[in-house]
Amino acid sequence: MYRIEKEGRTFLCFALSVCFAFLFWFSPICLKYSVLEKLRDTSYPQVFQENLSKLNKMSLSYIESTLPSPEYSNLLYFFFQDGVISDNEKNFLSLIQKNYPNTYFSKPQAEKLFTLTNLKKFEEFFKYKISAGEIDQLAFSSDMLDRISQEIYPVNSNKIPILMYHSIEDTRVGITRESFLNQLNMLYENGFSTMKMEDYLNGDFSKIPEGRKPVILTFDDGWISQFRYLDEKGEKIDPACVVGTLESFSNKYPLFGKSAVFYLYMRIPPFCCSIGSIQQQKLWQKKVKYLIDNGFEIGNHTLNHKYFIHEKEQEIKKELDEFYSKMFPLLGKNLKHALTFAYPGGYLPDNKTVLNNYRYKGFSIKASVKASGGGAIVPSGQNNNLQELPRIPAEDYLVKAMVTQPFFRKTSLKIQIPKMFLSSHNLKMMWIKENGNIPAGSYILDNQIVQFPS
Repeated sequence: MYRIEKEGRTFLCFALSVCFAFLFWFSPICLKYSVLEKLRDTSYPQVFQENLSKLNKMSLSYIESTLPSPEYSNLLYFFFQDGVISDNEKNFLSLIQKNYPNTYFSKPQAEKLFTLTNLKKFEEFFKYKISAGEIDQLAFSSDMLDRISQEIYPVNSNKIPILMYHSIEDTRVGITRESFLNQLNMLYENGFSTMKMEDYLNGDFSKIPEGRKPVILTFDDGWISQFRYLDEKGEKIDPACVVGTLESFSNKYPLFGKSAVFYLYMRIPPFCCSIGSIQQQKLWQKKVKYLIDNGFEIGNHTLNHKYFIHEKEQEIKKELDEFYSKMFPLLGKNLKHALTFAYPGGYLPDNKTVLNNYRYKGFSIKASVKASGGGAIVPSGQNNNLQELPRIPAEDYLVKAMVTQPFFRKTSLKIQIPKMFLSSHNLKMMWIKENGNIPAGSYILDNQIVQFPS
């Protein structure tokens, strides 16, 4: 009797062991098949079903209990790769289901979204009303949710002045240095600060001090009074030349700045011409390099100062090419800072499309300036003809009248925008309209005028 009881207990223990083993080894398989059956019923792709084999038991249980929409199959594919769906990832999937119910994501979109799980505060992403289509436009990165300062500018005027100078020593081809200094003081006292032509074309007013008005200074022909060294080695700049004057004036009045564009022609070495003589020919390359290295700009004024009126397109191209062929060995990639043009004599070609079509080693001329016409449209993105920008001749009486006119004044509003919205103009607009609390009105954003309703 005792033997029978003992054998019975042994058999019972064996049976229980077998059951536990079965449950340990085969219940996940059964669960997996159970999940697979449900997935087949909900039309998940076969390749997705095959990836279930990578999941552990707890992750399989999660899939069985939540059974995400088949539309999420591309997204879930990335969650299956390490065999575990973490609590963090479950939280993320819940937010996806809540904010994008039954939404299909392409593989590139799904891969982008999956990277969010690596961010500490990925929940913030779901605070914004971003459509599935807009996900393609977003810039995904580890710092995509960080706030970046973005300036927008109320439109208080649609014009800025571009002043045209020549020599500042001889009134036959310009003004005196005394007049030049008086004009600089007049500009400064009336709230103007110098602006790069390149910044104007990009709609970038960030370097203009708050509350001040941008002005672009241009100097034609490369007169020696614009840039002169006092020694043969080119070590000391003449404080009386334009470059020396601008640098000392900006040191005294930092808000004014020292930006200027020098439009050069190459028939004689630049910055060597004076009435009746040519000087400092060997220093022109050093001067040009100094200007580029110190924040000034260079512009094309042709090879021979040739008037373009009635000229053939081939001859115009030759004149422009010769300028760049002499500058390219000196500037190389910095030629990108010399891509504006001044019409010699202010004469435009008969064919107004020549400048738009011009190319040199892949570079194009971004804008061209005339010799008259008043203020230039701001922002430049609203200007349909950048090859005919107007200028104001820097005569004393014209400058005196100019400073009293209501030109554009920078009064910026600074907005902290999540970095991911900075990748496109439309995304910026969407975020600002919904989160920026901007007063109604017209503003400059991304070199365009935009409207924000009340």
